[in-house]
Amino acid sequence: MSFDVACSAEHAFEVWTSRIGTWWPPDHTVTGRAESVVLQGDVGGRIYERPADGAEHEWGEVTRWQPPTRRLRVE
Repeated sequence: MSFDVACSAEHAFEVWTSRIGTWWPPDHTVTGRAESVVLQGDVGGRIYERPADGAEHEWGEVTRWQPPTRRLRVE
């Protein structure tokens, strides 16, 4: 799937990752009733949901983190 968005790559990455809970549908989760969805941004970070009872349901782990602001070092 692909789509165009009217913003910078940096902003799109920020919203897609650190603000995942603002756009992810709460009924498209393990419990179907998530109050929050969290993606911890960095290698080893967790991706999980938390319903109203406070339990955490892990979805996975970040294995690669490459924000679009990453700069290549050229010597």
